[in-house]
Amino acid sequence: MKTKIIEIQGKTFKTVALATQMLGDNKAQSECLRTAGFTENKSFPSVVLLLLDKNKQVATNNPYNWEKLGYEPQAMLKAHTHIIERFTELSDGDIVDVESILRETTERLVAAA
Repeated sequence: MKTKIIEIQGKTFKTVALATQMLGDNKAQSECLRTAGFTENKSFPSVVLLLLDKNKQVATNNPYNWEKLGYEPQAMLKAHTHIIERFTELSDGDIVDVESILRETTERLVAAA
C-alpha cells in the first residue's frame, strides 16, 4: 500500500491528511484488504483519507461520508475525489486546494520546498 501526507485547504479550513491507496503491494496485504472488504480495483482504487488533528482523527474511504463525520461536505467530497483520481500524481507535502478544484480561484497553491 502507498501512503502520502498531503495538505487540504478550503475557504474556511486547512488540514493535513494521510492518504492511503488500498492496493496491496504483496500477497499478505492483498489478502488482508480483501478480508476487510476492499476489492483490488486497479483502475479506480479506494483511498482511505485520515485527517490528522491532535484533538480528533477521522478516517473514511468513502468521499460521501464527510458530512456524516461533521465536515463540510462539498469541500471534502471534492478534495477526496480529487485525491482518488490523481493519487499517483500527488507527492508528499502537496496541497489539495478545494477552491482551485471548484474553479473559485485560478491561483494554485504550491507546497513549500
